[in-house]
Amino acid sequence: MLRSYAVLLFFLASGCVPFPGAFRYVPVHSTVLSKDFHGQPLGTEDVGVFLPSDVIPGDCERVALLRAAAGAAVVDTLRAEAGRLGANAVDLRDFRTPGANRSEHADPYWDAVALYCPGGDG
Repeated sequence: MLRSYAVLLFFLASGCVPFPGAFRYVPVHSTVLSKDFHGQPLGTEDVGVFLPSDVIPGDCERVALLRAAAGAAVVDTLRAEAGRLGANAVDLRDFRTPGANRSEHADPYWDAVALYCPGGDG
């Protein structure tokens, strides 16, 4: 048992992941913007992604602000949270890294907006 922990600790310390899909949880926080929006939950694969350089269609409704810690699965985590809220798209806004100012967020993170686009353009 102790040897298993030692091997796991080695992989974690070296930055390697011991098996596919391990430790893919990325914390995400959401702030709902529209209390009147009640979309049906969607699967991750049904939620589109807008990159910062994309043009967002004018008929899209903002559903929630999202913030997720940067990690290997961050985009899928944001898509999953948006889908849980009934949004069909995620607009990736900013990637931020910690600054010199101690009052700033301590870890790198992505800011995004969960959107509902009636035409399914997400």
